[in-house]
Amino acid sequence: MKYIYSFLCVFLLFTTNLLAQDTLQVFSLRDLYAQMLRHHPIVKRIDLHPRIAQEEIRIARGNFDPKLEVDYFQKTFKDKFYYSYWDSRLKAPIWIGELKIGYELNEGELIDSESKSPDRGLLYAGISVPIGQNLLIDARRAILRQAQVMQEVAQAERIKELNKLFFSATKDYWEWYARYNELRFIRKGYELAEERYNFVKQLIQFGEAAGIDSVEAKITLQERTIQLRQAEIDFRNAGLMLSVHLWRDGTPVELPENAIPETITQIEVFSEARLNELLEFAQQNHPEIQKIRLKLNFLDIERRFQVDRIKPRINLHYNVLTAYNPMKFEMTPDYFANNYKVGLDASFPLFLRKERGKVFQTRFKINQTEFEQTQLTREILTQVRTAYNELKLMEQNLLLQEDIVKNQQKLRDAEQQRFVNGESSVFLINARESKLIDLQVKLVALQAKYEKAKVMLRWAAGERFWEQ
Repeated sequence: MKYIYSFLCVFLLFTTNLLAQDTLQVFSLRDLYAQMLRHHPIVKRIDLHPRIAQEEIRIARGNFDPKLEVDYFQKTFKDKFYYSYWDSRLKAPIWIGELKIGYELNEGELIDSESKSPDRGLLYAGISVPIGQNLLIDARRAILRQAQVMQEVAQAERIKELNKLFFSATKDYWEWYARYNELRFIRKGYELAEERYNFVKQLIQFGEAAGIDSVEAKITLQERTIQLRQAEIDFRNAGLMLSVHLWRDGTPVELPENAIPETITQIEVFSEARLNELLEFAQQNHPEIQKIRLKLNFLDIERRFQVDRIKPRINLHYNVLTAYNPMKFEMTPDYFANNYKVGLDASFPLFLRKERGKVFQTRFKINQTEFEQTQLTREILTQVRTAYNELKLMEQNLLLQEDIVKNQQKLRDAEQQRFVNGESSVFLINARESKLIDLQVKLVALQAKYEKAKVMLRWAAGERFWEQ
């Protein structure tokens, strides 16, 4: 009779698990990443960083936009017309200097002869070129180059924030995994305790067991009932924490009730070669190191601009002139030699205190950033090595824990067989089984910690683990 009842218990458990699995839906870590990339509002906010930086480049390029200008002044007093000045021009900044084309019409009884234009106005076209300050770099070019650097900084900042967000989501996912499997093992233990309690009561009815055995079996059932209730709450709360990362069309969504985490088939072993790859990757591509490297580029542009300020400011201007009569305009060498306006403006501060102060200030900022870069690189590489050491320790503990669970399973199965044969007691089988459940729960907790340690290692190196 004991053999028949034991077989029925195992059969019922097996068929119940099969029916339950038919209704379950695996929600993998990759599913979480894909859902977040498509719908998470923080991801969408972070993705705007490069676009904002791109608009800064557009703004900087606006300093090179052509500009249309018009000046008009007229004076009339006591019915007397004094003068009328009209000057319209189109200025087109180029990489070095500025092109200009314009039209003047100045007339009036009291206008000076130098400013007076032909009857139909005066056309002019020319160029202004710096030959000292602003020849190699000027404010417009410096701002544009710095804006281009800031776009790369925005991209590095985007990766940094996404890594942080997905790191948090990954930890919540593996916590959910641990709580699910903990619930699974505790529920299985509860079902076994319930069936054993019913089985012992039947044995007592047939006079094949002492009445005290039912008390032992009931206490175990009550203890596992408490454990099961706590495990159910823990699993539900872990699911709620994971649901924080789930959105669709701007609306928060919850994990489906039939969702379960993926199964870990085998652990991924990290070798020394993999560590070296991560260290090299961190040195070249870690978002924080990239940002500080780009900051040095930004400051170097500033340094070159400030050094250029020390030069004297000298600008050459040349304009070709013609009366407003396009039909008679002839572009000949003689014409350009006799119809022009040239000029030069120059300035140079005598002590250069402002200019030299800014140069040295920028150099000191570069030195500060270089010191910061050296320390930051060391801290990041140390963090990667530390995470790797933690991972290897967990890897060894996890393999050992798996072996412990296998051995405890053998002890429990042997004790179960002895109990069926009437050679053991309820106390012993419950003790073996409780120990097995505790070890199984510890194993899944170690598995979750190991998975968290893996992503911690990749996060420390600055890898985009959520893309793979």
